[in-house]
Amino acid sequence: MELTAENYNISTNENANDMISQDDFRIKLIFSEDNDRLAFNPYFMVHTANAAFSCHTYFGGLEHKIIDFSITCNKEILNTNANEPIDYSKLNVYSLDTLNNTSNEKITIQEWLNIMNRNEYLSVFEWYFEFNTHIDSDENLKFKIYLKQEDGTEFEVETSSIEIS
Repeated sequence: MELTAENYNISTNENANDMISQDDFRIKLIFSEDNDRLAFNPYFMVHTANAAFSCHTYFGGLEHKIIDFSITCNKEILNTNANEPIDYSKLNVYSLDTLNNTSNEKITIQEWLNIMNRNEYLSVFEWYFEFNTHIDSDENLKFKIYLKQEDGTEFEVETSSIEIS
């Protein structure tokens, strides 16, 4: 399995580059497997027993539960020191219709973790993390996502540098 994180511009439905408005900024987290067979059937995620995910008939889910999850920033933001986990209450998570932000059902990170650990997300492999608190910074920011599963598998991914206005 591969995990990637990108700065995302919700208004243009594209990856964000150097600068983005607060209202349009999201962190896009993508769960994927580098396997050509997957392109033909979006319901199948992984076909190897050694991967972090397993595939059962028309369902992809986590093979091992997430036991630790955090998002950090390389600079002090939201009353959180640099490289310290940002409080879950400052973020919402959603998937699906990214262009029509009003139709997205936003959930807490804890609700998202529960969904992921109960394998209730079906074929949703892209998740969007939005800050529900204004980020006050004039510096370039990088966000790091850390995920650990109960079997000890760890993933750490980082966004590119971005300025949020």
